[in-house]
Amino acid sequence: MKRTAIGVAWSNYTVGRLCLMRSGVLATLVLPTAVGAQVVWTQVPLVSPTPDSTRSGCSMCYDSWRKKVVLFGGSTLSSQTLSDTWEWDGKKWEQRYPVSSPPSRHWGSMAFDSRRGRAVLYGGVGQSQDLSDTWEWDGSNWQQVGIATSPALTLLGPGMAYDEANCVCVLAMGDYSGTRGTRTWLWDGSVWTHVRTSASPPPRLLPGFAYLRPIRQLVLFGGADSLLIPLNDTWTFDGKRWQQVPITNNPPVRYAMSFSSDTLRDRIVMFGGFGPSSSILIDTWELDGRTWTQRTPLQPPIGRANHSSVYVEHVRRTFMFGFASSESGYEYYSVANADYRVFGRECAGTFGPLDLRSETGLPWLGDSLVQSVEVLPVGGVAAFLVGSSKSTWFGRFALPLDLSSFGMPGCDLLVQGDMAVGGQPFGASRSHVRLQMPLQAATVGSHFYTQALVLDPTANPMGLVTSRGADCVIGAR
Repeated sequence: MKRTAIGVAWSNYTVGRLCLMRSGVLATLVLPTAVGAQVVWTQVPLVSPTPDSTRSGCSMCYDSWRKKVVLFGGSTLSSQTLSDTWEWDGKKWEQRYPVSSPPSRHWGSMAFDSRRGRAVLYGGVGQSQDLSDTWEWDGSNWQQVGIATSPALTLLGPGMAYDEANCVCVLAMGDYSGTRGTRTWLWDGSVWTHVRTSASPPPRLLPGFAYLRPIRQLVLFGGADSLLIPLNDTWTFDGKRWQQVPITNNPPVRYAMSFSSDTLRDRIVMFGGFGPSSSILIDTWELDGRTWTQRTPLQPPIGRANHSSVYVEHVRRTFMFGFASSESGYEYYSVANADYRVFGRECAGTFGPLDLRSETGLPWLGDSLVQSVEVLPVGGVAAFLVGSSKSTWFGRFALPLDLSSFGMPGCDLLVQGDMAVGGQPFGASRSHVRLQMPLQAATVGSHFYTQALVLDPTANPMGLVTSRGADCVIGAR
C-alpha cells in the first residue's frame, strides 16, 4: 500500500483523496486504496429457541434502552393468531413469559417510545374480532393503557412510528368514512390525541411508515386500498401537516412490506411485500429523503410479505423476520460503514479539557464532515491536524507522544500531521473545520485521523493545548 502524500493538485498515485476547503484554499490528503462498498443480506444462523418463523403479521420494534428487538404475536399458517412475546439481542432469541399479556393478534402496530423506554402496541386483528386497544411493554410486563382514548380501528394494518422530533408515537390509520383520508393520532404516554390536518394520504391498509432523521419527519409509502389494489405514493408528516412528496423513481406498487429506518446510514430500507395481483416481491429499496434507490444486495432473501423489520442500532444492521420457514431472521447492512471514534487523552486548557466532536455525523463518501473543538479562551485560535497515521510520525517516532517535555504537561500528540488546517469561529468559544469526503469509491474503508491544537497562552508554558484524537473511517451508504 502506498504511503500517504500531501498536495494541492492531483497526485500521480491511483488512490483517493480527502479535500479540506477553507477560504477558497484546497488542500489534499491522498488516502490509500480500500475495498469498495456493497450491501448484503445475510441469513442469521438458526438457533434454538426461535419463534415460529412462518408467522405473518407479527409486530416488532427495537428497544434502544435495553438493546433488544421486541416481537409480539402474528398468525400461523393455519390462521391461528398468536400472543407470544420474544426478544432478539442480536445473537439469540429469548421467549418472555410476562404476567399479563395482550390478546392474540396479527397486524398489530408497534413502535418504541425512546423518551419513556416503552414499546407501544396498538390494535390488530384478533382470532375472532378486530382490536383497538393500546398496550405497553416495559421489558418485563405488558400493561394496557389509554383505555379511555384509544382510537377505534377504522382500517386494518395502520402504520405507527415514533416521531423523534416531537417525542410522540404517531398512528396513521385509513378511514373510508367522511372525507376518506388518513386519520392521524398521537400517543404521548398518557392519552391519544386526534390531529386534524387539511390534507392527508388517501386511506390505505398495511403501508410502510417510519421516521427519517435527516428530514426530521415521518415517511409513509404505499399500502393498499379497500380492494387490495396496491399503491406507491410517498408522503411525509412533520407532526402537524401531511405532504405528498414528488419523488422520482418511486418503487413499484406494494403493501405489507418491511419498512424501517437505518439510523446509521440515514436511510429507510424496504423489502418485498405484495405487488399487483398479490404477487410476492423480492426487491430491496432505500430512501434518503429525496430519492428512492433500488439496491442489488448480495444473497437476497426469498420474496416475502406480511413480515417485519427493525434497525438494530447496537449491531448496526436491519433485522427482518417472518413469512419464511426454518430461519432465525435476516440481516441487511453495508459492508463499508462509516465510523467516527475519539481516542487518546485531552489536556486541560484555561476553561477545562477540550472537546473534539463531529457536528455532522459520520464521514460518508461524498459528504461533508464538520468537526468542532471547544472550550476555547476568548480570542483563542484552533488548528486541526489531519493525518494518515496514529501510530508513528512519518516513521520517525512512535505516537502518542507525551508533550510534557515541550512545556505542555498532560498533553499528547496523537496524529501524524500530514496537514494543519486553521479552524474558523463557531460560536463564542468553539472553532470548526469542514472536511469534504472524496467521491472515489476506492477510498471507502480508509482511515484518517484528526486532532485539534488550541492557542491558550495561560494554560501552560508553551501556550498550546491539545484535544483527543478522532479515528475517522470513510464509509459508503
